[in-house]
Amino acid sequence: MLTRRAGGHHLLNLRILTNHAFTYSLLIYVFLQLVQISLTFVIPNLAQLTFNQSALVAGFLLLAGSLLSSFLGPVMGRLLDDRGPRFPLIAGSLCIMASLILFTVFIANLTILTIIAFHVL
Repeated sequence: MLTRRAGGHHLLNLRILTNHAFTYSLLIYVFLQLVQISLTFVIPNLAQLTFNQSALVAGFLLLAGSLLSSFLGPVMGRLLDDRGPRFPLIAGSLCIMASLILFTVFIANLTILTIIAFHVL
């Protein structure tokens, strides 16, 4: 473990990972963030390479989802404080799963509007 020289206190205490609820919540959060980062990479590339859209249009595809995320962040944070991590993490996981399933099912019939709708979900 990393320690400070003077006091011997842990700079990074890894014992928090022995708390199963924290570890599971952390894993779900990391997975959700990886999916979100992946989508923000794939969606503009899909728009540019498949639909021959400009970089501006490809960037605008992410705008609605990003705005919704910025508005829902404080709301979900308040729910996290009031109800604990279970509801926000399960709701986020279900939305991401539904969005990924919709992307997979409709991959051959995607349009600009369906990409925006699935990303907002």
